[in-house]
Amino acid sequence: MRETFGGSDLLEQDKLVDGAHVDQDEENREKVKGLLSQFFKWKSHREQYSKNWMEYYKFFRGAQWDSQRPSWKSSEVVNLIWSAIHSQIPLQTDVRPKFSFLPQEPSDMIFASILEKIADSEWEKYNWLRVVFEVILDGYIYGTGFSSMNYDPEIDYGIGAAVYKSEDPFYCYPDPDCNDINDSISRGFWYVHPMTTSRLKAKYPKFASLIKGDVVDFIGKQRADVKSSGTYAENNTDKNMPEYMSHSASYDCKIEKTLVFEGFLKPSDVEEIEEDKEGENGEIKKQYTIKKKYPNGRHVVIANGLLILDEDLPYEDGLIPFSRYNNYILSREFFGVSEIEQLKPSQVVFNKILSFALDSMALMGNPIWISDDPQLDISNLTNKPGLVVPKSPGSTVTREMGVPLNPGFMQILDRLVGWFNDQAGQSEFSRGNTEGAVTAASAIEQLISASRTRIRQRQRNLDEYLKTVGRQYANRVFEFYSVPKIYRITNDDGSKMFMKMSIENQQGENGDPIRIAKVTKYNESKNGEILPGQEETLIIKGNLDIRVKTGSDLPFEAADKERKSLSLFDRGIIDEEEVLDQINMPNKEKILQRLAERQQMLAQQQQQGA
Repeated sequence: MRETFGGSDLLEQDKLVDGAHVDQDEENREKVKGLLSQFFKWKSHREQYSKNWMEYYKFFRGAQWDSQRPSWKSSEVVNLIWSAIHSQIPLQTDVRPKFSFLPQEPSDMIFASILEKIADSEWEKYNWLRVVFEVILDGYIYGTGFSSMNYDPEIDYGIGAAVYKSEDPFYCYPDPDCNDINDSISRGFWYVHPMTTSRLKAKYPKFASLIKGDVVDFIGKQRADVKSSGTYAENNTDKNMPEYMSHSASYDCKIEKTLVFEGFLKPSDVEEIEEDKEGENGEIKKQYTIKKKYPNGRHVVIANGLLILDEDLPYEDGLIPFSRYNNYILSREFFGVSEIEQLKPSQVVFNKILSFALDSMALMGNPIWISDDPQLDISNLTNKPGLVVPKSPGSTVTREMGVPLNPGFMQILDRLVGWFNDQAGQSEFSRGNTEGAVTAASAIEQLISASRTRIRQRQRNLDEYLKTVGRQYANRVFEFYSVPKIYRITNDDGSKMFMKMSIENQQGENGDPIRIAKVTKYNESKNGEILPGQEETLIIKGNLDIRVKTGSDLPFEAADKERKSLSLFDRGIIDEEEVLDQINMPNKEKILQRLAERQQMLAQQQQQGA
């Protein structure tokens, strides 16, 4: 079910801004009004990009006819958009993205390697590849996908862990002036979403008695208004109606929800600070300093017109914990371009021509009856095979010949599919087919590479997006991973090992923060027991740069990489280890060890023979 509120009347500006809760003081009421006024300005700016998002979503799901059609007309849909999108996303996720942490200080090399292994462990444990898939899919549909990287102290049996999650673009409202969520000119980010009322009360027990469910009440009112007008069926696909109305059956369980306005803001407000300062002669003078009112950013939560949270941004890095992925980039624009925006016209024309062809075929298969017998019971004219039609003497009952299908229809449909595939960036090669005249492996390789031009650009966009995700993940580890936690690690040779790690944040002699990582590796004893080794202490002196490894692992690429590696090895340009690295051979370390033993044995035999 898709709950979307970005384009609905649920966000009634006057009602919400002027309806700040009466059970709070005047200062907080004014804060709520100011914050919501800012949000509605940002919401108004986003609507020029998001006004067609729900229509794109319906097209993706196959709801591609925008009006009610007579029952006798065909309204068929062959969803080319669905197949185009789901044939390209796997190309971006064939190889699981991998974070590489590059130390800015040479002494941090060991910790960077350990953090890479921990990131791999959590990626597998929490199934982060699914999150990446959802973000990419949102990018295809809406042009822009969003994710968050938070920390939850309750998960993993109370030990806590970083939480990487995709976010619904309908709930996300960036600063209209920024080009990215955390760029230098960004003033913040609003995340407006429905939350189960009971969970919201449990999260903020101080305001539990004042919080109520306002989403369900609104849905019930709208549903009653629409049904009473007698136009529910006709307006169910109206894009001006609240989007969740088409999924109203999902609300029969009557789960109360409250609309939560969560702002991650970087305001430029300043305030004058008065301080007492001792002068040269011992007298006390007043000194006034202008400082930023929110130097570390501001995190606010508003529900039912109540300001239930107002504090600094939740993480020490001072960054808004959201990241953005664009399908296609527009210069100096925050939002990207949807794939459906480009493919929709061809899909509409294809559906219309296909349906018209089906109508013609139905007419051809059910010719019209002509009769001059007024006594004929036309209800008997059922077109049943072997039908006998009784008629009055002297009258005639005949059938008109069916209208033949225009042969040009099929040619147009074939041509439309070709145009559609061109717009989608697909070719015969990217779909697994080959041109009959092209048989040389090198020529096929070049054509395949050319056919994936657009996907390579999306892959670069994905790399940039995942860099921001990896940077925020590293920040969560530095800030919160203070409790020793055991990780299962997969070594380069495919074997499993265990490692325990924790990070302590301390202050040095000069007051500078120091991060200390304590690492314990587990080793297998002669009896097969897994026992902890000696604890190692690593002082982390600098920050880490992020690099992301993504790519495709399609059979033709793997085979080509293997062929090139073996050719370079035969010419003596690369060695055995590099070949195994290039083809991602499992158990590489054991293979190299056996190879070294074999070479040593051959060398000994040659010496003995000499």
